Amino acid sequence: MKETPAILTGQMSSSMRLMMQMMEQAGSNMNQQDLSQIAAEQTLELNTSHPIVVNLNTLRKKNKTAASLALRNMIDNVMISSGIPYDIQKGTERQFKLINSYLELALNLEDG
Repeated sequence: MKETPAILTGQMSSSMRLMMQMMEQAGSNMNQQDLSQIAAEQTLELNTSHPIVVNLNTLRKKNKTAASLALRNMIDNVMISSGIPYDIQKGTERQFKLINSYLELALNLEDG
């Protein structure tokens, strides 16, 4: 856990996660209720000494909008790397929105 800012932990075993990934890759569409149930059983654990988390906390005090964008991006990264079923289409759409929001924020900072 030292090398990552956060992880998801829960009751799902690694073999169950692997089976879920294989089902997803094979085109088995899980309904939103199943995905919500799996996500609800997970716990987000933050590595409070990781530089991303430390800097995110500092940023939160200076610029809540930028901190919120960075946090959403970090959570998406945790979801993708966790191995639990994840709607990659919605995640990709959200990532593009986040990237555009980052660009807008950065350009506004440059102007001001």
